[in-house]
Amino acid sequence: QESDETEKFNAGCAPGIRFKVSVDSNETVEIEMDEPNSSAKKYNGKIVKDIGTKWKTLAREFGIDEGDIDKIIAEKIGSVDDQCAQMLSINKRRKGRSYTKKALVEVLFKSGLRSVAEDHRMCKVVSTCKNLKRKANAVKEDGKLLCYKQKVFIKIFFSLFTQFVINEFS
Repeated sequence: QESDETEKFNAGCAPGIRFKVSVDSNETVEIEMDEPNSSAKKYNGKIVKDIGTKWKTLAREFGIDEGDIDKIIAEKIGSVDDQCAQMLSINKRRKGRSYTKKALVEVLFKSGLRSVAEDHRMCKVVSTCKNLKRKANAVKEDGKLLCYKQKVFIKIFFSLFTQFVINEFS
């Protein structure tokens, strides 16, 4: 499920050293790690408590469907940690050898659980890049700086600058 950009970047890297993760449409993170192709199973028990209630977001990012999420909830009523552990176990069983440390880190980042990967020293963030390709009047409800707001800011800035120049040289 990697983007074309990520695959191109990975192809140019020495195996297991650095790779990029598109966290969302606005951010790409360059990550460095040891043994990216090692099994992620050893991390399952360590990360359960840190994932907490966000386990469902993580499950969706792994490609686990809503029906299976509902089954996990029904089977492990009341214990978020048990639900998370069950989800990770199901994912390991489904993915097999492709459930690698790198795959787990990518999904943690994409699910907003970057701190889990970093706290367990699964990887090191080398750089973060904000993607600037957005539609002119893109509007998001999450409060991030919008292109529209940037345009308004630029108009106000130039208006004030023009007034300053006129007053200064009049």
